[in-house]
Amino acid sequence: MDRARRGEGPFFLRLNTYRFHGHHVGDINRDYYRTKEEEAFWKAERDPILLFGRWLVAEKIVSDEQLQAIGTEVRAETEEALAYALAAPYPALGEVGMHVFVEKGA
Repeated sequence: MDRARRGEGPFFLRLNTYRFHGHHVGDINRDYYRTKEEEAFWKAERDPILLFGRWLVAEKIVSDEQLQAIGTEVRAETEEALAYALAAPYPALGEVGMHVFVEKGA
């Protein structure tokens, strides 16, 4: 952070994360990735969203009630966006390749 504030040029951040879901919608059985116990542990003890919420409450930045209200608002916005996306028409077939880079000779 100090380096960025001093304007000392670009830098690289490596952020590790945990994938709670499979690679695609049909990737339902994740037993070959991890055990159910490991997944449950991460959801209960390591989920960065939950940890950040707990920290915000512990630091008295927000109350439990405020945090719950934020969660309710986010869920409502998500449901609205999902409904909008599901109701949207499919793009025209000619648009499928738009904005897709294809290397020549590949």
